[in-house]
Amino acid sequence: RAQRMVLGVAERMPEVARRFFSGDSFSAHHLLHAWLDHRVAAGELVIPDTDLASRQFLELSMASIYKRRLFGNLPKPVPAAEIDRVVQSAVTLFMNTYGPEQAV
Repeated sequence: RAQRMVLGVAERMPEVARRFFSGDSFSAHHLLHAWLDHRVAAGELVIPDTDLASRQFLELSMASIYKRRLFGNLPKPVPAAEIDRVVQSAVTLFMNTYGPEQAV
């Protein structure tokens, strides 16, 4: 609901939108970015740009759910099976791109 409100005023009040979407050091993006940096350093993942990869994974994890919920086109709560299906697909796509076997 808050995101819909921010999107509604973003053009008139761009600073509100910037502050809302900038996140902080505890945001999912920042936490995942740091975790990916550690996994790359440990040789477990091959990611040339962990900032971008973090954002990609978060978007993949919400694919087909976020916008449908945003516009009221998905039941509330979202069925667990649908969440599992989308997240499993995100993990598969992510690992096919950045998994250790991609170091070739």
